[in-house]
Amino acid sequence: MLEVKAWLETQRRGQDGLTYWQPDAYKSCSLYAVSSYEIVDTPTPPRCIVRVYSSTRDGQPIVRLYSIVVFDGKIAGVTGQGDEDAVMAWPKYQ
Repeated sequence: MLEVKAWLETQRRGQDGLTYWQPDAYKSCSLYAVSSYEIVDTPTPPRCIVRVYSSTRDGQPIVRLYSIVVFDGKIAGVTGQGDEDAVMAWPKYQ
């Protein structure tokens, strides 16, 4: 999951990482203030589960699991677990 690591590392350095997304993805996203991350599982490649340590815009630290889908070397979707409004994937990649 080199694409996922590159996307998260770019955000950890303060950039948006949007170049790692499929160009026709329905919605792309950036996470706010990523401080660290770890790949937790790769249940069915090209999907992986990542634990991301970050903070809210108000500075509150948060830890959240994300399911990330990669298609043709680019991120096609990200779903924040337990948060239905965090679904950011185009259905053709699911």
